[in-house]
Amino acid sequence: AGAGAIACPVLLLQAETDGSVINEAQDAFIRLVPKGELWQVAGSKHEIFMSDDAVLEGYYAKIFAFLKEAEQ
Repeated sequence: AGAGAIACPVLLLQAETDGSVINEAQDAFIRLVPKGELWQVAGSKHEIFMSDDAVLEGYYAKIFAFLKEAEQ
């Protein structure tokens, strides 16, 4: 209910095939966050950080780019 009041940038990293989280609920949440960004990690499951190197390269690159942009 308070998602619209979140003032800081939010990066939501979403697993492509998640058996633990409902992606549609995440989609609905991030649409309400004024500075929200959704990035679906192709080829990933619930614990994205446990993915293979090919997936992790893009995952970490996105995180670091987001943090660098947020610093400015």
